[in-house]
Parts: sequence; structure tokens; C-alpha cells
Amino acid sequence: MEKEAIQLLKEHKEVLDCHLGNFLQKKVKTFGNYDPTMSVLMKKIEDVVLAGGKRIRPTLLHYAYLASGKKDSAKIIDIEVAVELVHNYLLIHDDVFDRDDIRHGVKTIHKRYLESHRSKIKSTEDLVHFSNSMAISAGDVLVALANSLVLQTALKKETLIKITQLLQDTILMAFVGEVKDIALSHSLNVSKNDILKVHRFKTGIYTFENPIKMGLILSGEEDKEVYKKFSDYAIPLGIAFQLRDDILGLMGDEKKLGKPAGSDVKEGKKTLLTTKALELGNKKQQAFLRSRLGKNNLTEKELNAFRQIVVETGSLDYSQKKCTKLIQEALDALQKINFKNKKSATFFNGIAEYIVSRKH
Repeated sequence: MEKEAIQLLKEHKEVLDCHLGNFLQKKVKTFGNYDPTMSVLMKKIEDVVLAGGKRIRPTLLHYAYLASGKKDSAKIIDIEVAVELVHNYLLIHDDVFDRDDIRHGVKTIHKRYLESHRSKIKSTEDLVHFSNSMAISAGDVLVALANSLVLQTALKKETLIKITQLLQDTILMAFVGEVKDIALSHSLNVSKNDILKVHRFKTGIYTFENPIKMGLILSGEEDKEVYKKFSDYAIPLGIAFQLRDDILGLMGDEKKLGKPAGSDVKEGKKTLLTTKALELGNKKQQAFLRSRLGKNNLTEKELNAFRQIVVETGSLDYSQKKCTKLIQEALDALQKINFKNKKSATFFNGIAEYIVSRKH
């Protein structure tokens, strides 16, 4: 079912991109009436948002909505767009936190401002501060637009309140994971459970569970057992998604990833890969890993040596097996759900299979 699910994801991405493009183009014009500076900011936002992305969160929402047999999906498209706007709000902030210059193969917001104002702001410290401030503002604009879009939808009052509340809870849960993730990057004692907790909040809840819940709410689903069954599917799948993302971030092809390979190592990010390698490695390997973790000017040779240790210690194999086990948990949970839409069942099954094998 993997190929069918990927095709469904691509088809829905095309629909979403069309709506996203129209929405952002209108906002570029609207903000141009306020001030040219805002128009420039919106244009940068538009370029980055439309540069790429799988649109997996709104697509999960879409197929959760269809799962109960609902057919009129056109009326929920604005909610899907809002979910994607929120995702990009968090990505823009994340790029500042992680000091990433590339996202989806294009320059990030703060990097664009760094380059455009380098000749205007002589102090490096002031230039970085300015660029980060503009990027954070860009993210804040997106979350405001997302909330405004949700509140303008023609939903019943009760449904609108539930969706609005869940969207805010989703943002909060993402930041619970983000704050812990930032703290762990400067912590010496990091456990496997610490890392899995970050993945649960940043990916399990934010990327999978809550978008699915939104789709169920919009469909009018009231059976709590249905929500629980989908959560049993979403949480292990989300954790597996992030584990696979960490594997690709270290071992993957930079061109396919659309961002620099090894960026997690340069940032000093604690992943299951590095934590397990430190646990399983000998003293020499541990010393090398610790000395390179967080080194911003890491060379290609050093990165390759880092990768080799992750492989030699068995850490890569451990993460891959953990990922496979979690995917199986998700698939087992999925068998308990009574789908009333064939495409929806295909999508949820296939996307789980895709996660464990994806290359970017």
C-alpha cells in the first residue's frame, strides 16, 4: 500500500499547494498596503512555504475526516491550510533555534535577511540579531494568519471551539518538545527516555495525533474509542517518523534531504543515534563523538568518522530496529479501526510503511 499512499499524499499536496499559494499571494498584496517592509517579509514567507514539504499533517487531517465516510472535504480545506501555516511557523522558529541556513533546498528566512542586509548592518552581532528577529516575526505572522483563517471558517460554533482549542494545544505540545530538545543539547546526561519524550511531543502528538483528531472532530465523530484507537496508531508512528528523520539527517543524501547532512551533529543535538553510540562505544569512540558533537565547523572527514562510529557501535542498527518495532505497533493498532473509506484505510496503512523506508 506504500505506493498508493504516496500517490494520495502527492495528489493532496497539489490541492493544498494551490490553496496555500492563493492564500499567501493575497496576503502579500494585503500587507503591501500596510507597509513595504511587511510586503517584503510576506514575499519571503511565500517563497519558503511553497518551496517544498510533504504536507503530511493536513493530509492526515484530510484522511481522518474521510475515514468515517464523509465526502464533502472541500469545506475543511481552510483548516488544512491553517495547519500547514502553523507547521511553517514552527519550522521558521526551529531554523533560528538550530541555526539552519537551508530548508527544502532553499535559504531560510533568517539566512535571506542575513544576506540582504550584510552591507547595511556592519556589526555581525547586530546583523544576526536583526535577521533572527525578522524570522521570528515571520513565524508569528504565520500563526496569527492561521488562527484568523480558522476563525473565519463556516463551522458550527461547538466544532470551531474544539478545533481552535486543539490547534493551540498542538502548538503548546510542540513547544514542550522543543524546549526539552533545546535543553538536552546542553545537557551531559541524556537518556533514551529523554529523547523519546521529545519525539512524542514534537512529532507523535504534533505531527500525527492532533491533526488526526482534528479530522475526526470535523467529521463529527463522537466515539471516544475511535479517538483512542487512532492515538494508539499515531504516537508510535510519530516517534518512528522522528527516529527515521534522525537517521536520514546523519546518514542520508544531502540533495534528497534538501538541507545540510550532519546538521544535528553540528548543532550538538542529542538523538537516539548519538546517545546509543556514546553508551555502546569504547573510550576512544566516546571521546571522538563528544569532541565533535556541537562543533559548528565540522569537516566532511570528521562527519564520515562520526557516521562510522554510529555504525560500528551498533547504534544505527538499534535505531532502525526500534523504528521498525514502532511501525509494527502502529499497524497493529490500525487493524482495530473500522474504516468507511477505502482510500483512507490505504493512506493510513501505506504511510506507516513509507515512514520506515523513506529516503528524505
